[in-house]
Amino acid sequence: MTDKETQRLFDKALAATKTQRTAGATVQKRSRIPTKSEYERNELDKAIAQEKRVEKAPLQERKEAAAEFFDAMKNNPERVAQSLDMLIDGNYGKGAQMRAEQILGSPRMNRNAALTHMIGIYEWMSPGRMSVAGWKKLSPAEKKKLDEVVGKVIREADEAED
Repeated sequence: MTDKETQRLFDKALAATKTQRTAGATVQKRSRIPTKSEYERNELDKAIAQEKRVEKAPLQERKEAAAEFFDAMKNNPERVAQSLDMLIDGNYGKGAQMRAEQILGSPRMNRNAALTHMIGIYEWMSPGRMSVAGWKKLSPAEKKKLDEVVGKVIREADEAED
């Protein structure tokens, strides 16, 4: 490498350094590690995208998922409650956990219904409207049993929060 080529490379590097300086202060390159708020926003976006994918899945898949979730609500409400507990603990992702915490933080809403339908989306991939339709098909005794086990999980989450 000749002296002229070396000088040209040095001048390019110096010019690049000058462009990174503004008003006498060096502009620091942003870290690739997201901040906590960026991470949480990203996780919420992922959770919302997953919910939208479930709603837009092919009809046959949605019907099968809704039938499986209906069967779980009817014959195995403890399984629904266990999955809900896992959702609250963050096993379905931070975004899903944050969505569940928003519901848990709203005591004036029907938290049982909202969380039951949410776990239908995340565990069984059953769209919300189809989960509601399935819940309406349950007998009063089955609805009561499901509400009891889901209510227990909600009470435990409320107690853990205090």
